[in-house]
Amino acid sequence: METIALLPLKTTTKCMVKLGPEGVHLHSPYGAPVQKLQFHELVTLLVLQSGDYTDATEVASVVSTRTGTPGADIERFVRILVRHGRVRRLRRAIPLANLLPFESPGSTIATALHEGLIVLKLPQTLIVRDGSFQLVDHDGRLMLGLSAAELIAVSQFVQPTLFADGLQRQRTLLAKRALDEARLASILSSLYDSGLLSLVEQAAVEQKQKVHSYKRTLKENIAQQAAEHEKKEALRYQQTGVYRTKVIPVAFGDAIPTALGLVIAYSKAYNAGCLDAFYDFRLDWIWDEARTAGYTARPAIYLFSNYLWTHENSIAVSETVKRLSPGSITIHGGPDTPKYAQDAIDYFAKFPHVDIIIRGEGEASAADTLDKLRGVIGQQDPDLSVLQGVPGITYRYRGEIFRNPDRPRIEDLDTIPSPFLTGLFDAYQGVPRLHATLETNRGCPYGCTFCDWGSATTSKIRKFALERVFGELKWCSDTKVESVSQCDANFGIFERDVDIAVCVAELKKSTGYPQTFGGSYAKNSTKYLQKIIKVLADAGILAQGVLSLQTMDENTLSVIKRSNIKVEKYDALATEMRNSNLQLTVELMMGLPGATLQGFINDLQQCIDRDIQARINHTTLLVNSPMNSPDYRAEHQIETGTELGPGKMPVLVATKTYTREDLETMMALRNVYLLLDNFGVMRLCARFVRQQTGMAEMEFYQALLLKAGRQNAQHAWPLLNTLLNYGHDLMAPPYSWALVFAELRGFLIKECGVPDDSALDAILTAQHAILPAHGRTFPHVVELPHDVVAWHAMMLESKGAGHWRDWQALVPPLASFGPGRLEVNDADGKVTNLLGCEIGISSGGANWDMDSGIARARVDMSYNAAGLAPDIIQVA
Repeated sequence: METIALLPLKTTTKCMVKLGPEGVHLHSPYGAPVQKLQFHELVTLLVLQSGDYTDATEVASVVSTRTGTPGADIERFVRILVRHGRVRRLRRAIPLANLLPFESPGSTIATALHEGLIVLKLPQTLIVRDGSFQLVDHDGRLMLGLSAAELIAVSQFVQPTLFADGLQRQRTLLAKRALDEARLASILSSLYDSGLLSLVEQAAVEQKQKVHSYKRTLKENIAQQAAEHEKKEALRYQQTGVYRTKVIPVAFGDAIPTALGLVIAYSKAYNAGCLDAFYDFRLDWIWDEARTAGYTARPAIYLFSNYLWTHENSIAVSETVKRLSPGSITIHGGPDTPKYAQDAIDYFAKFPHVDIIIRGEGEASAADTLDKLRGVIGQQDPDLSVLQGVPGITYRYRGEIFRNPDRPRIEDLDTIPSPFLTGLFDAYQGVPRLHATLETNRGCPYGCTFCDWGSATTSKIRKFALERVFGELKWCSDTKVESVSQCDANFGIFERDVDIAVCVAELKKSTGYPQTFGGSYAKNSTKYLQKIIKVLADAGILAQGVLSLQTMDENTLSVIKRSNIKVEKYDALATEMRNSNLQLTVELMMGLPGATLQGFINDLQQCIDRDIQARINHTTLLVNSPMNSPDYRAEHQIETGTELGPGKMPVLVATKTYTREDLETMMALRNVYLLLDNFGVMRLCARFVRQQTGMAEMEFYQALLLKAGRQNAQHAWPLLNTLLNYGHDLMAPPYSWALVFAELRGFLIKECGVPDDSALDAILTAQHAILPAHGRTFPHVVELPHDVVAWHAMMLESKGAGHWRDWQALVPPLASFGPGRLEVNDADGKVTNLLGCEIGISSGGANWDMDSGIARARVDMSYNAAGLAPDIIQVA
């Protein structure tokens, strides 16, 4: 009987070698540490792939002989490969696809290699076989086979590098195995001929470095402003003999801290400026540890606006300043600071350095608090009992926690001065790549249990004056703010929101800024949304229409206390947006209380039926949401992966209506849906399968996961297995799209019952043609045995007429259409440059639809895996 221990060690589909910005490494899930590969490790992979070794010691002996590396190091590497499933004991190796020969057009850049910077187009995946690491092109042709040493040498150009520098680096790494100058130049020339390498001017890299100096510029601006402020404050002290207590807003990151700015602006104007006479309101904004000693030399008041992404840092700074200056007072507010009574008590117990919590809107409560503290700040142990009459706060005094009544909301928002228009953010002028958040209104009439929109849910919407909104937008435009987010809960609910969009568009046309503008759109009204998106899109602003439906399951909607837009409005808007070539995205939440696995599948299928892109968010437990109330959590048996805490996002992992296993299945379906449908890897094929077999798209994707995605399917469907399990992390063709679709053809015939005919030829050819890959040239034209473009247009027309679910019965089958042609283009490489991106950018409207007769509308984003372009600009 065969013993598992005697089976040979073979590489699996998880053992994917990749060239990325970090160099040559094994592909890892998104967010996981990158495992860079050294020379002896690459040789180990070649040995494992080509031999039949049953013991790691045997492998180590062979590799050690070839490389001189100690056997213990090689055995350790093999054990790591086995532990992570990259190598398994298999009766036979996983089959590798047949490749076509590649004919090089002949190089013309031999001398140019020495004149500029060289950079690879990334990412690239390589097949390990026949004693080399093989690069395969879009059409399945073998372009180049590299030895371990050659791959190490090539990897020196994953970042823009001079030929001489790359040559020297590989000499240092490889020593006697290093490539000589002629061999390295020959390989790089071949990569250039294959379209996998670019020559870059030094000026382009210098411009990138200049763009990325925004952090340094901001720090310098703030330091200069702080120095000038301190001089004025010293002169003031000389003239009056009065020392003003510092009020220090503590912010992190690079976005303009709008919330803290509003608090400071209101406090400075409070009661005819009485606080401004007593306090030194600092405008240093971004926390700098270098200023800690100066800040803590005297008691001061520190203001923290806690968000999920800043809270952990806030807690660390709060602890530091109280340790160095016990007489200082720390005030914490913001949406991630707990408002529920027991949560607040636990918060104070866990963080003894927190003195005061502000609940809800912060401006009036903060100013009132600062007013009362004037009499006690500076005391060794400030007597916080002076706060007993301040609404909207919870505070600690002599070991006890006191919770004052809630504060009514500010009815007239224009009593809050604009921090933008009153000079509080002048330090941000001249800083590149800025992001700003603006409010045009406050409040949300809905009471969704998962939400806490600044604690303003189930409240009347109050508006800022339109003139103020226009003024702040102009400030952003004049300051060259690249990205503006409006943080209204329902932008587009008022007719004036169209005027705001027009203002943004006009500013963009006149100054070039802002380049992006977005936010959360109205949930129960589509009246103005199409106009808003069209105005922005016509101005060249990255924009998308987002419908925050969250779910379309009636039972779940009832559980989360949410009313959605009427379905007929949703359908009509989808058709209007498509006809205008504007993108409409539906926002869904995965794992809501009341949800089921089948309900989630149905939600995705409804998006597919309407041919609309979906943004899929994990349901997280926000500390101040109704969902976090003890009674609600108990009623719906809510379980989270982590406990609530500063900076933590506790994801719901189980409720009364779904198990942890159900959620794992939802996660797998989410990843497959985003890759295959949102990004479009198999969207066209899935529609074809539906008409041919009656199998709905989500049923097809489930069949792929079940029959090709399982571990034991690696031998039958190795490329599909790789795509389904690792494609959402890789976000690039696994070796070659041609190999994937050659395998998919067999799957469709064998597992789905699709006829093996010319219609299948046409759909696979078209699907393959519209996907991005490095090395392709455009425009690209393919002749098809059947007119896929006409068939696709008829399908969309039928859907637009209301036949979302039965279009397949009304549209003639593809086989009945005559011959056609498909022209594909990728203007300026905007789609190809998304290779290697993070799959989540589809939430901002990105996809892989290149310009063609079957493309879906997309939002263009700047991305380049080699680091040549600025970071991704995400639509807020």
